[in-house]
Amino acid sequence: MSLCKLVYPNAKNFDAIIRTLSNIADEAEVILEKDIVFMRALDPAKVSLIEIIIPTSSLIEFELLTDKLVIGLNLSSLIKALPKFKKGDKVSLLADEGFYEILIESDIKKKYRFRSIEVAVSEVPELNIQFKVRAILLSSALKDVIKDFEDSEGIEFITDSPEYLLLRALGLNTQAKLSRTSGSLIDLVVDEPSKSVYDTDYLSRIVELLSISNTVELSYGTDIPVSINFKLADETTIKYLLAPKA
Repeated sequence: MSLCKLVYPNAKNFDAIIRTLSNIADEAEVILEKDIVFMRALDPAKVSLIEIIIPTSSLIEFELLTDKLVIGLNLSSLIKALPKFKKGDKVSLLADEGFYEILIESDIKKKYRFRSIEVAVSEVPELNIQFKVRAILLSSALKDVIKDFEDSEGIEFITDSPEYLLLRALGLNTQAKLSRTSGSLIDLVVDEPSKSVYDTDYLSRIVELLSISNTVELSYGTDIPVSINFKLADETTIKYLLAPKA
């Protein structure tokens, strides 16, 4: 008997979340409680961390027969087995303490069963970072810059004005300015002029999430991690934390 059943409201978003998790890490932890579904994954090099919160009130259906249930996902096995979800698919998750099933209902009903694993990501300590720059950007603008700079040695974030965020592609001799006047920058708060370099490959791993969100909140400072936060239309919130490039 399953201890939990949930039905996610948007198959396209669910697909992007699972594929992004697999781009970042080999395994992920899922914690199911009465009010939230919390997902977390740490990449093997411990350079980036992604956290996802899904309010259970936003789910089409949610049933939990215990106070708390923890599931460990083997992402490589999961992504190999699952097909790419299509718009209109109904996606359900059923789980107990040892196994979980993903049910996809479209023209054909398909069920995939996996063993839950132990995940070390639960050992990650809480981080208290004092960010010096906070920006709200169009997701499409940041996605375009990351894709344009994908062959760079790193992307340098530079802020010395409240009017624009400058992104420089190291090794390519090119840069992009996200500004209020162009419409790509919605808001920018600068407590202290800052610049820091982040690995292009790690930034590229979240491009699918930028495709399913309208805006993104970006916070950083000189030589400290960057926090990239999304809120999807279905109320799912996502935080991606990436350390500066060494």
